[in-house]
Amino acid sequence: MNLNDYKTTHCNNTEILANCLSKRSVDISNITFYEGMKGKDLSFDKLASKMYDVLACCAIGALPSVETTGADGYIWFEDSDAMEPIETKLCAIERKNIFIGPRGGLYWSSDPSNFYNKASIKSYFSGKFDSGMSYRTLKTKERWTSLVCFDRDSNSIIDSWIMKPSVVLNELTQRQNNSSLTLKLNCFMDKGVCMQTSVPSEGYFNWEKSQSDLAKSEGRVVLW
Repeated sequence: MNLNDYKTTHCNNTEILANCLSKRSVDISNITFYEGMKGKDLSFDKLASKMYDVLACCAIGALPSVETTGADGYIWFEDSDAMEPIETKLCAIERKNIFIGPRGGLYWSSDPSNFYNKASIKSYFSGKFDSGMSYRTLKTKERWTSLVCFDRDSNSIIDSWIMKPSVVLNELTQRQNNSSLTLKLNCFMDKGVCMQTSVPSEGYFNWEKSQSDLAKSEGRVVLW
């Protein structure tokens, strides 16, 4: 696939994604995958299993892959001569689980009465990896990795970040012996860069401010 083909496919996929988000539809039958197939060419179960990858890839301009192993998609950066493999992580949140903590920061919790059932918003938004993988398998994760944050109430993209392959491998290696293997939004903000989305997004800090104001007005405040 050359650059012109990539741009054409990317624009087509972006239009489909924007339509799905605005109409709260899940019709991705005409989404074009990296391998050239469309959603309608896949079996129902395979297409359904790729739903998160389609959303996360198309949100940042990448072409999703139909493969169930390896890269989630492929992206063509402005300064590249060809497409590069990318790992995409999607993390969604609902307003009912957002609370203001005693110091004014935003927290996620599914049970605010339980002190241990909480996480700061920048820790909740994260990309999860298999904590049981060997170093050899972990080495295959040395690819561009993005985190797309999604608001289920507004059915829209909040923001996205991306990290370089070498940084991803280094961060995963440092966490390899942890009980859970995650790269949190804090890490993406610190070690990566904010990435422009192909569909409108609110922007994390605008979203954080609006959610804080909304939580206050609705009394979602905890005193842990």
